Amino acid sequence: MIDGLMQLFGPRSFQQPHYQVRVHEITEDQFSIGDYHFDFLSLPPAGNHGLRFQWGGQTYAITGDSHFHAEEIELLTHSDLAIIDAGHISDAEIVELAVTTQARRIICSHLYRTLDGPQLQQQARQRGYQGTIQVGYDFLSFTL
Repeated sequence: MIDGLMQLFGPRSFQQPHYQVRVHEITEDQFSIGDYHFDFLSLPPAGNHGLRFQWGGQTYAITGDSHFHAEEIELLTHSDLAIIDAGHISDAEIVELAVTTQARRIICSHLYRTLDGPQLQQQARQRGYQGTIQVGYDFLSFTL
């Protein structure tokens, strides 16, 4: 299937693959690649996913399409960098997520509307959040 998609939509150089694609579907809550361990979470309501892992002494967490619920809070709690789907939750829920999880740095992604990062930061600080909230944008890069 992947080769077929690459032939339809990929650059011409991909039409004659000189590599082998291996797909391994994750069906467990945890998996490892070498020495690296990952926690994998199915997020309701649509079965989207979240991922939490450690690398270089830091904890990273990423959520997919989701709503504000206990599984997402647990995934993000005390992470050094949390990339959250902010497209399906309100500003108040973003602030609550920041305050509750105390993730050191939160990047809001998957945006369908304009977010006011400084206002979110101020509201979260007033409620005891110690970290940083940043609104993501296309081609945002940062150093891990």
